[in-house]
Amino acid sequence: MGDTVIGVDGCRAGWIAAIWQGSQIHTKLFPQFAEILNQEAEVIAVDIPMGLPNAHGRQAEQLARKALKGRASSIFAVPSRAAAAAMDYPSACAINLRHSHPPRKLSKQVFHLFPKIREVDAALTPALQSRVFETHPELAFSVMNGGIALRHSKKTQEGAHERLALLAQQGLPPLHHSSFDYLRNDVQRDDVIDASAAAWSARRIFEGKALHYPESQERDALGLLMRIHA
Repeated sequence: MGDTVIGVDGCRAGWIAAIWQGSQIHTKLFPQFAEILNQEAEVIAVDIPMGLPNAHGRQAEQLARKALKGRASSIFAVPSRAAAAAMDYPSACAINLRHSHPPRKLSKQVFHLFPKIREVDAALTPALQSRVFETHPELAFSVMNGGIALRHSKKTQEGAHERLALLAQQGLPPLHHSSFDYLRNDVQRDDVIDASAAAWSARRIFEGKALHYPESQERDALGLLMRIHA
């Protein structure tokens, strides 16, 4: 494995991974998250919640939102484990109302992430969390930018240039054109950039430089660590 680290972001066709090995970085599309766990890497950092609380919300995203001033809305409150198991939106809202204080429904945006959340949750164990970590690209970019949230949306051309420039300044090897050479219905440009930011976080975790939200080791009922790294 050496010094190989992997950053991962969810996409329409599955999961896009930015694999950083030595002075090279390349991307690869994986239909299933479990396939990524079979890759040889010291650290895998993934933009997806790990660890589902009994009640709506975790300390991890509460602290991360405070750190991400200006783009705090990009970090959503993680639903309760019971709500995340629901297969339809009305049921998920009804369950989350019973598992939140004060009672809260869920946005449809969060509900649409449930299949990805469940996929990772099913594959993850506390033991795997010695090399598989949760991260958040916008938080990572803010850290790269001296604690200041980025000005432009990642969906815009300006936002893409802003983020790629930061990655280059931080020493990430340049992404070749082939790294973006996917069908747009499968992988969006910002998915690749987010995976690259996750790879940057993975490198910081590997080198012992990452920030932790929270510093304490908050765990869910299954023993999964609930912490965001950047």
